[in-house]
Amino acid sequence: MRIILRKLGSIINNFIIFFRSKFYRFIFSTFQNGIKIDKNVKFGKNINIRVTDGGVLEIMKGVNISSNTSIIVKRGNIKIFDNVFIGNGSIIVSRKSILIGKNTLVSEY
Repeated sequence: MRIILRKLGSIINNFIIFFRSKFYRFIFSTFQNGIKIDKNVKFGKNINIRVTDGGVLEIMKGVNISSNTSIIVKRGNIKIFDNVFIGNGSIIVSRKSILIGKNTLVSEY
């Protein structure tokens, strides 16, 4: 019985992560100008993404953004390439240009 409950809990957790990623991608891309999010991007809880003053944010495929993360773009641009992992509590702020290369780990300080 415990094994069945663990499997069920795992399935529910994976569904929540999948739904959250689709929901965040839709909300951020639809209601904020300057944001482009590719497919297969995973979002944790409590994500803060802001693009102001003509800034541009591009997130490529396979990116994982952990919980309590902030990405703020003011007048500049941030481009996050494929398969990047942004760790819990990270804050990324740009006024000019930031490029985060493929297969990179970004963590809080």
